[in-house]
Amino acid sequence: MEYVDELRKVTVDLKRLHTNAKKMKSCLLLHSKLLEMKVHDRDIEQCLDVCQTIGKPSLTGEQLVEAALELTRLTKDKGISYDELLRDYDLKLKQLNDIKDEIEGKQVMLQLKKEELKE
Repeated sequence: MEYVDELRKVTVDLKRLHTNAKKMKSCLLLHSKLLEMKVHDRDIEQCLDVCQTIGKPSLTGEQLVEAALELTRLTKDKGISYDELLRDYDLKLKQLNDIKDEIEGKQVMLQLKKEELKE
């Protein structure tokens, strides 16, 4: 009878929360995975908020997961951490911007030389 009473309480709680056992299973799996990733209980909501804000409105949850899995694969295959990957990206982005600036400067100089030749 004790188990029946507990099941009744669980059923009432699920109805009150507008959920069901299937949805709770998904939540439990997600919670377990976050704990595996060393996200503490107190940080789980914040972690999920960050994930939500990272995704652009046009980005689906599936695309966000694919991007995260690709990042995980890259860091594993290359043997570098996420922070190292970001530093490398920032460095290459700076180099690209420097090259663009140099090209722009050379184009200005080329234009000036063309004008000199016309004179």
